[in-house]
Formats: sequence, structure tokens, C-alpha cells
Amino acid sequence: RERDLLTDATRVQSGIVTVIGTISEFDRTVINCKDCPNRLVLSRKERETISAFHDKLVETLSGLRTATDAEPSGPAAQAPAADEGGASE
Repeated sequence: RERDLLTDATRVQSGIVTVIGTISEFDRTVINCKDCPNRLVLSRKERETISAFHDKLVETLSGLRTATDAEPSGPAAQAPAADEGGASE
């Protein structure tokens, strides 16, 4: 039972890290990159609104990640911290 909980917690951690990375990569290559071929052409206000929304998502996901870290105990429950990157301005 405890092993199943640890496996579930690790899976959740991995999913959260993946989603945070996806958001950060999207911001870096689509929203904030001036020379990227798949860049969205947005007004400054649109870009700021999307970036603020993504920042809130990442903050919320990071909070879930922290909460998930606190639930299980033991070495198997400790997911390594991933480089989450960040949206470049």
C-alpha cells in the first residue's frame, strides 16, 4: 500500500514537472521569442496577459508539487528537482 502511494506521488510529481516545463517552453518559444518561426504575433497587453496567466499556473502547480512532496515519506518519495526554467522576458 505504501509503495503504491509512493509510486502515485512520483507519477504526480513527474506530471507536474512536465506541465511546468511545457508552459515554460511555450512561453520561451512562442510568446516571448522575437525571432522564433512559430512566434505568435501579439500586442504587448495580450503578451502580458498570457504571461501573467502562465505565471499563475506555474505558481499553482509548484504549490501542488510542494504539497505532494510533503505527503509521502522516505527516500523513494523524494523526486529530484527538475530545472523548470522560466519564461524569458
